[in-house]
Amino acid sequence: MGQKYAIFNNLGFPISFYDVEIHDKIPENAIPITEEQWLEFINNQGLRYWQNGEVKIFDPTRMKITDKGIVEKTDDEI
Repeated sequence: MGQKYAIFNNLGFPISFYDVEIHDKIPENAIPITEEQWLEFINNQGLRYWQNGEVKIFDPTRMKITDKGIVEKTDDEI
């Protein structure tokens, strides 16, 4: 396959993927990602997010989503 691209929501979770060999048009706001990064998202749906140009692990047992973004849970919340 060819170069992969992704569009992420405001938290960094992917909402769409594109491949130059499949899609005639790649949206301007799509970010290039590697094949390995694409596979990490595909194989771990809902458990990976994009931050500062890297794939990060979202662990819902230790993390939560707030109005400030993804944060670690406190000891009382775990």
